[in-house]
Amino acid sequence: MQSEAPGAGTTPFHPKIAREVIAKLLARGEHFINLVKGVMLGASTSVYLNGAKTFGFSVERGVRQECPLAPLLFALATQPLMTLMKHNFQLWQLKGFKVGDSVFLDYSLFADDMEVFSDELFTFFQELRFVLAKYEISSDARLNLTQSSILYWGWAGLLTGWPSEVVL
Repeated sequence: MQSEAPGAGTTPFHPKIAREVIAKLLARGEHFINLVKGVMLGASTSVYLNGAKTFGFSVERGVRQECPLAPLLFALATQPLMTLMKHNFQLWQLKGFKVGDSVFLDYSLFADDMEVFSDELFTFFQELRFVLAKYEISSDARLNLTQSSILYWGWAGLLTGWPSEVVL
């Protein structure tokens, strides 16, 4: 059976201690990168099922939710997307949803969910798909559009889907 990698076990952590450790590691740059690689590469884990521990299996992607690195890695991975979204909203290439006289809802990120708001449809979704495609190409990340949904109010038509091809 493979040994468990650091951070792959079930030991609870204290959030304050985790923040302090992460802050120190970030100050060291290369050391932090090597630590993340050590946690991610070659990691294995096992699961307790009906009171018995399964054989070890490799962790190929992601980190456990309770891993203190998970929020930091998510923030680092999505920061370029948020910067791109903010830039496009500031240029009015993407338009938010107006609430009242002066409040605009544009986008929100929480945990691993992203919400984007707009009161326009077709052109907005074309531009949004363009922004997401730029992020996918630059980060080599793939957004799972099959697990995405579009909610709309006050519009009787149907949205036929995301544009399938984006030219950069």
